[in-house]
Amino acid sequence: MALPTSYSWTLGPPEPPTPPDPPAVPDPGDATVLEVNVKASDTIEVVFNQPMANNAALALETNYVVIEDDEGVPVTVRDVIVSSEPTTANVRLVITPFTVGATYSVIVSNNISNSLGDSLSEFNSAPFIGRHTKTDSVIQKMPGIYDTSARSLLRALFNAITEADDAIGGSRQDNLVGEQIATFPGE
Repeated sequence: MALPTSYSWTLGPPEPPTPPDPPAVPDPGDATVLEVNVKASDTIEVVFNQPMANNAALALETNYVVIEDDEGVPVTVRDVIVSSEPTTANVRLVITPFTVGATYSVIVSNNISNSLGDSLSEFNSAPFIGRHTKTDSVIQKMPGIYDTSARSLLRALFNAITEADDAIGGSRQDNLVGEQIATFPGE
């Protein structure tokens, strides 16, 4: 067995202790589609369970598919309306008008990522039932000279009023076609 031929020592103050690593950012879990809300007969809102990165993929129409469950017929996604914030937990999809009372599914591609850069988990979808809303009722009564398209300021105003009205209990119910009312024996 050979012995080492040289040794080295350092004289002086001891090295300062290494600071601990900063705490890791907690993993919020898989990013998924939480729900779909009908805003008008041509606009739906896709809500995610966590903030998503507001990038080109989030605003790309081909990353969203809307299918009628009964017939399997796709509805065309014509536009994606995204907040101007760096992250957002929802997007609005402008679609071709749907059939009132039909059940649909929105399928979101895993090309979309959350604010930490993690892709959506696979098979992200959520159902909704096509229905008329308060916004639809107002738009139908507007003279044709006004721009009531999904990106118009007038539509944004109608949506804000409807959402505030719903938040305080609503002045009346939407026309919820296709939903069953529970009855009890003996009624």
